[in-house]
Parts: sequence; structure tokens; C-alpha cells
Amino acid sequence: MEGLLKDKDTCSICHRRVGACFKCSTANCQITFHPSCARDAGLYMNTKRIGNVLQHKAYCGKHSIEQRKVRVALNWVRFFTLSADFIWFCMDLLI
Repeated sequence: MEGLLKDKDTCSICHRRVGACFKCSTANCQITFHPSCARDAGLYMNTKRIGNVLQHKAYCGKHSIEQRKVRVALNWVRFFTLSADFIWFCMDLLI
């Protein structure tokens, strides 16, 4: 995610040009928003640790929907992978 842009861009949610704005984490998307406005609007934001570094991502309304779909699909893949691993584990116990 690009750095916070203070008093430079207009928030696409509240339409004010004060404070710091995030830019959507999707490549080539130029939509900006305040973190608090994004949270209140229910936009998709996440943070994950990569080594000792926290990676923050935030998405505009359009790309939030896409990210949620990707997240749900990944969760199903993880669920079925864990379920299959568990079944194989149980079968090994029975043999």
C-alpha cells in the first residue's frame, strides 16, 4: 500500500480533502479514502505479517467486493485441504 497522502487527495466516501487518505491497493486504481471512512463504509482492509513487517491493504468499494470473493474462495480451499488431510490422517490411524 502506498503511504498516507495527507491533505492531498479527496476522500471518495466523505468527499473532504482533509487528513490522510489511503489509495486503493489494486494496481492502477486511483480511488482514495480515509481509513476511518473506509472502515465505516465496510470496505475490505487487512493486515498480515510478513516476517517482521506488517503489510496493510485497503480496497475501494469495487475492489472490496472482488477481494471478499477471493478471500471466501481461499477459505473454502483451506477448509477442503484441511478436511482431506484430516481424512487421510484418520485412515492412517485405522490401518
